[in-house]
Amino acid sequence: MPTLRENVVILRSAEIEAVTPLANSAAVSQGQPSEWPPRVNHHMDVVSILFKAGRHKTQDIASHFNALSGGLGHEFAPQSGGGGTPKELNFCFGVSIKWKSGGETSVYLGQGNNGVRNNWWIGAPQITAGGNATIALPSGKSLTIAGVSAEDDIGTTFSGLTKGLPPQYQGLADLIGTPLVKELFQQVNLFRFTE
Repeated sequence: MPTLRENVVILRSAEIEAVTPLANSAAVSQGQPSEWPPRVNHHMDVVSILFKAGRHKTQDIASHFNALSGGLGHEFAPQSGGGGTPKELNFCFGVSIKWKSGGETSVYLGQGNNGVRNNWWIGAPQITAGGNATIALPSGKSLTIAGVSAEDDIGTTFSGLTKGLPPQYQGLADLIGTPLVKELFQQVNLFRFTE
């Protein structure tokens, strides 16, 4: 039976001013439930996005994501199992990122599955992806995109946090609750944008 699940992806960058879901951009596998729009929490340089949707990967959703993103060379997944483009995705949706340096970029996020874990994809015509990924901003700046876990981003395990979550992650805890943060801590669901 299809189950509505909490799916979290994180965008981290000091360059992000705001993130807004793109209207009517969600595509979810047929028969799966979803709640639109996703909830977005922007705290310090961490943007947490919670999209409630069922998980059932299909080729139709991957094809939709590929068409929106620009296809091969414009999509990146840190756990893609070989790179390229996704063959199947559970769902995808778009967000508009407003940059502090000026302008906005429509970016698409999709969740698939790579073995026993769900993996996230990011795509846009402004993204150049190969072994590494970069995004060209409207201002002319270029940022590198890396996919990491919260554990790698913070530099310690959840149990190693002696004083609680770092301040920039408090918004994530407010959005989904500390128990779910602990569950997600080792998953690669964070895209970090750096100069």
